[in-house]
Amino acid sequence: MTPAEPAPTVRDVSREFAGIVRSHPEVRAAYASHGPARVWWRAILALHGEPVRLELSPERQRLVVARGFEVYAWIFRGLAVLLVLALLGLALLPGAIDSDAFSLALAGAGPAALELWIASGLLLTGARAHRAGRGDAAAYLVLGLLMAMLFLCVALTAASVALQRLAVVPLWLNVGALLGLLVLGVGSYMLELNYVLVTRPASVRPPDAG
Repeated sequence: MTPAEPAPTVRDVSREFAGIVRSHPEVRAAYASHGPARVWWRAILALHGEPVRLELSPERQRLVVARGFEVYAWIFRGLAVLLVLALLGLALLPGAIDSDAFSLALAGAGPAALELWIASGLLLTGARAHRAGRGDAAAYLVLGLLMAMLFLCVALTAASVALQRLAVVPLWLNVGALLGLLVLGVGSYMLELNYVLVTRPASVRPPDAG
């Protein structure tokens, strides 16, 4: 890194990362040949804003994108720690919840915390590889994002089931909210996933022996 390209701050990332991702022409053109997916993708793009023109050098873009994935990773790692602390709190507070409820919480929050911790590690490794311009960055980032999407789907479904058992909202509203959050939530991660895929270095085939 040269002195002209300082490491981006969190404020820089919050301003530039989303613009870089949603403005890439190939990201915006994704799913153009598939009708239903094209409509969904246009809605996702509309929710995230119009494309912007950022006067950033390739080196700066790489640093910002790497830093953006690091921010994601630390958020996921923080959520993992919070889940573990919540389980410890429930275990150390006698009578906080009954044994059946604690067993369900342990069965759900325990694997979720582990998954988030692994996903954050993959994103951190991928971010370091992306910053260095390594070709294996996409593999780490894609798997980390897929695990984050899986967590989102399971967490939203579990929350929906809990609300239904408590009869807090009508079934139609519960199901509609679940589907809407899944569609929009997964779509948000798909922006970053598409960016990683379309900007990954092209594979170089070795020359034929003959």
